[in-house]
Amino acid sequence: MPLEIPALDAVLDEWLGGLSPAARKELSAGMIVNEETLTALAERIRERFGVSGVVRQAALRASVREAEHLAEDMFEAPAALVYALARNRSVFAAFAPMVVAAAFLQARASGLRLSALPKSIADMAEAVTASDMSYEDVRAFFASETFPLGRVDC
Repeated sequence: MPLEIPALDAVLDEWLGGLSPAARKELSAGMIVNEETLTALAERIRERFGVSGVVRQAALRASVREAEHLAEDMFEAPAALVYALARNRSVFAAFAPMVVAAAFLQARASGLRLSALPKSIADMAEAVTASDMSYEDVRAFFASETFPLGRVDC
């Protein structure tokens, strides 16, 4: 099943709706969602879309740390996470679906609505992996594709 925005929103709504408010708050104790959250997301995406749920934890930890250093504020968090994950393609066996899902989750955790098409996010991640896009390019893309929603608990 291809990743579509309504399908991703439904998976995130179902998953996040089943968590207590305290558990939702722990998803992103910092500005960037944590490794445990991204690992749990990989399992949800595997269940829903039938892709590999393999996560390389050391690579994921390094990518989350890089994203934390890149993001200057919550508005940059989705760009920073996608850029960091794309620079370390080995994080997820199902690279494109997970980078797209991580982008949508990070946007929600940052109180943002992401309007970009999943394919455009996946294509951008591939361009970063090939060193064809800089972090500045990724930031500009997300700046044009995210909109504040106000206070949102994921």
